[in-house]
Amino acid sequence: LIKLNVVDTEKKLKDFTEEELAFFLYTEPVEVKNAKGSGISSYQATLTVDHSYFHDNSYDGGSGGGISNTAGKLYVNHSTFYNNYAKYGGGIETGGYNSYQVELNYVTIVGNHSNYGGGIFVNDPGVFVVKNSIIAKNMASLDGADCKMYSPMTSISGGYNIVGSTCGTALATDRFNADPQLGVFLPK
Repeated sequence: LIKLNVVDTEKKLKDFTEEELAFFLYTEPVEVKNAKGSGISSYQATLTVDHSYFHDNSYDGGSGGGISNTAGKLYVNHSTFYNNYAKYGGGIETGGYNSYQVELNYVTIVGNHSNYGGGIFVNDPGVFVVKNSIIAKNMASLDGADCKMYSPMTSISGGYNIVGSTCGTALATDRFNADPQLGVFLPK
C-alpha cells in the first residue's frame, strides 16, 4: 500500500494503488508539500520517484517527513527534500523487517529536521545506495544530523556524494563535512 498525503482540490487525502501512483509519478514532476504525516508512506511496495520536490511536510510522532519506506524498494532520482520534519528521519525514513532496498541518485536532502536522522533515518538491516547526491545541513535534536543508521546494514556509496557527516561506506569521490555551496537554498 502506498499513501500519498497530498491534498486534492476537494481537500481529501488520496490513497493510490501502485499502478495509479506509478502513472501519477511518471506523468509529470510531483510537488509534495504541507502534509501532516509522511509525504508518501510506502509499505511492502516498490516506489519510484523522479523529478519531485518534497517540502514542508511534518509528522510529529512518526517517521519519514518526506517519505517513509517500510519493507519495500524505494528508488528516488533527481528529487529534493527540504524543510521536512518527523520524529525519525526528517527527509527519508526506511527500514522494516530486515528487508528493504533504497537507491538515491541525484537527490538533494537539505534543511530537514528530526530528533534522530535529520536527513535520513535507517532502522533495520537492508541495502542503501547513494550516488551523485547531497545530504547536508540537516538537523537532529538528539542524534544524526544528516543521517542515523541504527542497524548493521549494507550502505554503499555509488560515488560523487557531498555528505555533511559520514553515513556509511565512502569512495574517494565522496566529500564529507564539505560545504555543498547551496547558498540560500530556496527551491521553487
